[in-house]
Amino acid sequence: THLGHSFPTRRSSDLSKAALIYLYQSVYRVGCLSQTIQSAMRQILRLGARQIVQPADDVSGSVYAGSVRGCPWFLAATVALLPDDRERCRQALDACGPQRVYRDNLDAAERIWEVTDSAGWAVDWKDLMEKEGRFIAFL
Repeated sequence: THLGHSFPTRRSSDLSKAALIYLYQSVYRVGCLSQTIQSAMRQILRLGARQIVQPADDVSGSVYAGSVRGCPWFLAATVALLPDDRERCRQALDACGPQRVYRDNLDAAERIWEVTDSAGWAVDWKDLMEKEGRFIAFL
């Protein structure tokens, strides 16, 4: 638990875990080393592992399939510290589809990891994106 909130142990959707990560990052200003945030990230990785598939060759410009996964995977990527966790997030974001929105989000995740590794501590991804003039989109 953190801040008096209990973390649900039952299996719930990766979207609710993503919402929890975002809430803790944005409202409570909790960093990625938080046990609650790391637990939510691990659950997204576990729940989403079955969803990592390569997009169909003919996506006809559709972004719907990737949009369901894009948000949870990006938010998990913002708190992924271990190489294996980052690789899973990378694969999942890549599997969302070839559309620019997903490429931009994957590039943003790579940049967050680069700055975090260079600095030696976690960075606030929202501040970094704003400073660099990048935008994150969830469809």
